[in-house]
Amino acid sequence: MSCTIEINNNNKISFSENRSSRGSAVYAQYGTLNIQNNDFVLFEKNIEKGGNTYRLRSIYTEGSGGSFSLSAAEGNSIVFRDSVYIASGLTVKLNADYKNDNEYVIKQQGDILFTGQYTVTHLNEILVSDNVGRVAMESEILNSRTSELNSSATLYGGALRVEEAAVLKLNGGLTVAEGSEASVEIRAAELNLGSHALSMVSGSSLALADGAKVTATEVTITTGATLAVGGSVSTAPLTEQVAALTLSKESGSLLSLDDAYLELSGNLFFDVAEEEEKIALDIAPGVITDENNQVVLFNV
Repeated sequence: MSCTIEINNNNKISFSENRSSRGSAVYAQYGTLNIQNNDFVLFEKNIEKGGNTYRLRSIYTEGSGGSFSLSAAEGNSIVFRDSVYIASGLTVKLNADYKNDNEYVIKQQGDILFTGQYTVTHLNEILVSDNVGRVAMESEILNSRTSELNSSATLYGGALRVEEAAVLKLNGGLTVAEGSEASVEIRAAELNLGSHALSMVSGSSLALADGAKVTATEVTITTGATLAVGGSVSTAPLTEQVAALTLSKESGSLLSLDDAYLELSGNLFFDVAEEEEKIALDIAPGVITDENNQVVLFNV
């Protein structure tokens, strides 16, 4: 049986301290879940409990054929301090334009944020209140920080942000809409597209900082897009099926830079197999790099 859940046009909304075995704040089956055009939406301390195992997870959807939409107007945010799970077979839209009852289109250019900043604190507070007699296990912490979207997602504008040890798995891939000027920002966290590619279109930007990690089969910065790197950033080992942030179009490279803009304010590291040799590559004119106009790369 399908359902439609609409959470639209509100001021501040908080989903907190709900409990369930699945989808403690919102559970949707074979239907539509839209959270759009609200001033501020916060999900935190929502618990799924199975036996003696705890997980912070606020949204759970299952079944195919429905849709899932998260949209925040400019200057507003949807914040997840819990994880979410979105089943495969849904249409997933992030910051798509919102049309009100009068058919007036309201642009959605706000922030959609996944953060693991409060995970340990919130889990331990709940364990104390339940008299469990222990602190949160590493597996519970990781599960609570890991959100999974198993359907193809499209980012239409604003910012998709992953921060503070959160892990966002986009198992259906991510498409940045043409002309959207959207940004994907990963700070001390992980964006994992698995076997899918990430392409930043003209006007969009990919910002990596403070130990950010991006996993994908290919990362492409097209003409007019921006890759901004701050602090120490690493990819997963090249021995896995992951993105290699290289600037070469030679065979084997997994990231191309096509007349785009590279702002390098920190170090860019790549983990490779022991046999690989790193090389220094001169950068094309118009690209900002380090003081020697070079970036240290690895021969793939």
